[in-house]
Amino acid sequence: MANSVVRVGLEKVVLGEHDLAILTITTGTQRPRTDYYLLGALPSDYGRGYRLWPVRAGQPPYDLLLDGRRSSCECLGFLRHGHCKHLDALKELRRRRRLRTRCAPVGSAQASRTEKHHA
Repeated sequence: MANSVVRVGLEKVVLGEHDLAILTITTGTQRPRTDYYLLGALPSDYGRGYRLWPVRAGQPPYDLLLDGRRSSCECLGFLRHGHCKHLDALKELRRRRRLRTRCAPVGSAQASRTEKHHA
């Protein structure tokens, strides 16, 4: 796990008909800060695709791709530095075998109904 990510957690949650997960990422040691996200699967031609919705108001969702050296995230940190806490957290969860994609992919008929219901 990268130096900036201190702790990562994942809990399954069901919203309506859609299975998602709550992702927590804690950074910093002297002044820890925990950020919360909803995590869902995205279809991808290669690797594994995910979407993170920050719980904090006014934050846009981030799409991520886990695919070895081609892994990427749409957040500003990744765009600026080529790495970010979001990818570090998902890679750590995958290493622990806690990252699964059983939920309906975002954009499927099932997910679209849920997104509209919870918007």
